[in-house]
Amino acid sequence: VHDIREDPLCRRRPGHQFVEAPVVRGGVHEPGTGQISRPKRAGDVTLSHQSADTFCVGGDGCDDGDNLDSFELSLITAGSLSIISNTSLKVGPIAADVSDGFGPLSLTSTESDIVFTDPNVFQRLAVNAAGGIRVNANLTIVTGDVMFNADSDASGSGSLRVADGATLTASSGGIDLFAADVDLG
Repeated sequence: VHDIREDPLCRRRPGHQFVEAPVVRGGVHEPGTGQISRPKRAGDVTLSHQSADTFCVGGDGCDDGDNLDSFELSLITAGSLSIISNTSLKVGPIAADVSDGFGPLSLTSTESDIVFTDPNVFQRLAVNAAGGIRVNANLTIVTGDVMFNADSDASGSGSLRVADGATLTASSGGIDLFAADVDLG
C-alpha cells in the first residue's frame, strides 16, 4: 500500500483540516509527476477515500467536498480503476479522453449515494452505492457493460433515479440494474 499524502495533488483547502488523501493499492506512484500508473494499463488501481466530506470525481471538483478533478484523473493509467468512499460521491464531467487511461471504472460508496452531476463517458462502469444512485446527466459507456447496484448494503432503501432528459447508453454492452426502487425519468 502506497500512501500519497505527501503528493502535491493532496492539498489543504481553506477552512478545512488536512484533506485525507486516497490510498493507492496495486499502482505505482511516480514521485514528482503525481502520476499513478502501471505499464500498459496492466494492473489495477484502488483509491480509497475516508472522510466526512463528499468526494467529487471529475470536472473541476466541487466546493463542498474533497476532489479528484479531471486533470488529476487523467494522470492515472491502469488496467482498471476503483474509487471507494465512505461518503457521497459526485461524478462528472469526465470525458472519453480522461477515462481512456484506466479502462473499467468501479465506483463505490459504502455508506451513502453516488450522483452523476454532468455528462460522462466511460469504457466500462460498475457503480455500487448503499444509499442510492442518481443519474442527472447523460452517461455513455463506449466499450463494455454498465452495472448499477443502488442498494449494495441490501437495506431496501437504495433507489436508482435517472433524471428527465438524461440518457444511459451502453454502446456495445449490457446494462444491469439492481435497486430497491427504480425511476427512469
